[in-house]
Amino acid sequence: MSACLSRIGVLVIGAALFACALPSVAAATDYCVGQNTSCAPANHKDKFQNALDAAAATPDADRILLGAEAYTAGTVAGYVYNGPSPVEIVGAGLGKTVLTGQTGVVSVLDMSGGAGSAVSDLTIRLPQDVGFGLNTDNTARRIEVIEAAGIPANGFSGGVYLDNGATLEDSTVSLKAVPTGVFIGNGHVSRCTVTTARRLGHQGEQRLDRALTREGIYRRRGIRRRELDCQQPDHRR
Repeated sequence: MSACLSRIGVLVIGAALFACALPSVAAATDYCVGQNTSCAPANHKDKFQNALDAAAATPDADRILLGAEAYTAGTVAGYVYNGPSPVEIVGAGLGKTVLTGQTGVVSVLDMSGGAGSAVSDLTIRLPQDVGFGLNTDNTARRIEVIEAAGIPANGFSGGVYLDNGATLEDSTVSLKAVPTGVFIGNGHVSRCTVTTARRLGHQGEQRLDRALTREGIYRRRGIRRRELDCQQPDHRR
């Protein structure tokens, strides 16, 4: 009996020593921004870009929870997330969380995160002379892309740029001054409504899919029509 207890004691001590030898693993973190105060105080960030930087600095799949307010990027680079770790950006709903930028911003949100990264439940409002509202390699779902009121027409701007297998789903892109609703480098559009007011032909090396001109969608050569699943606007009204 005593020998058995001794062996059990050795096993318990050995297991404890092994556990102590293991490296500590940081847990995924929720970061709250601005008016969203649902996170622990230590994880509350006053600026959206600060939350993006904090999430990119760890290897974990973090979430960024935005409040029901407008966020304006402080530089012409816009809001940027570029890192190998996954991140999920969650707004408070369409028309409640609004991302925008200053005149001439490259992209309001430039997002390239690890597998599983996504942005959802918010509005992106294009300022004047924007490059793109959203430039992403990831998934965007339940978003809307609109323009700031009264911006002049600009043939070099676009609503959404999808590349490296990115997906836009269950979303709306509604533009008047900006001619390109979605540019697909390598991606997929599903269950979306995309409308623009102008029609364009060719622009540089980019080829316009003429069958989808009314929807304001460009696609590179090799992107097939089956990659597009958008509601056709009714132009008979």
